[in-house]
Amino acid sequence: MKVFIKYCTCFLFFIFLLGCQVYRLQFDKELPEEDKLPEKFKERIIRLKKIHYKYSDSISFQIINKHENYIFFKLENENHYLHLGHVESWVVFNHKKGIPQLINRITNTKEVGFTGSVNLVIINRVENGDMPLEPGKVIDDDLFRVSGRANYILKEITGEDFGNAGMYATDKELKKLQRKWIKWYNSL
Repeated sequence: MKVFIKYCTCFLFFIFLLGCQVYRLQFDKELPEEDKLPEKFKERIIRLKKIHYKYSDSISFQIINKHENYIFFKLENENHYLHLGHVESWVVFNHKKGIPQLINRITNTKEVGFTGSVNLVIINRVENGDMPLEPGKVIDDDLFRVSGRANYILKEITGEDFGNAGMYATDKELKKLQRKWIKWYNSL
């Protein structure tokens, strides 16, 4: 009888695992070279590279050659605005690796915090008391969370906008947003 129960339990667990659908990101191909990108995307990368060369210091120039694990550790753990800029610069110069990495993180709701920005305003965070209301560009992506950071950088680099990863975005909304980015990626 014990053996029968053991086998039934294993069988039911196996059936349960088969029934669980694991959401996997499906990137059908690699992004094309810069000169083969859609015009809007290509123009933004060229413009952001020019800005990088014009205003960057020696540390920022070293960032573009760092390993992706180092860069995405910053995205997921460093709260200062400067680090977000480093991630953006790295992705601009490494878009083939960086864009899929950002899309992967759209559903990551880890809260990192956010400091050091003098020109960005996240209204929900102002209302919540997490940041002061100051003059600046109002954005809806929550830069306190990894999901909002990833979506914000994707929008800045690609020029595409499929919605926001805001402070109150649910897991379901973030998965829907992620699917839109994947669909766009696979259409290139």
